[in-house]
Amino acid sequence: MSFFDGLKFLTSQTTKVVCPQCQATTEQISSKVRKNATLVCPKCGALFRKNEDNR
Repeated sequence: MSFFDGLKFLTSQTTKVVCPQCQATTEQISSKVRKNATLVCPKCGALFRKNEDNR
């Protein structure tokens, strides 16, 4: 990772995401949500993806 990639990470914008398990609203990094990366709920610790189909 280059120095500029590190700066880009620090200046990333956030978006609000709702946890599918505990319904807590948290802020996550927008680039992670766009890439459909696995997110961690800071309240309950659940792992989830924003764009995953809820079955």
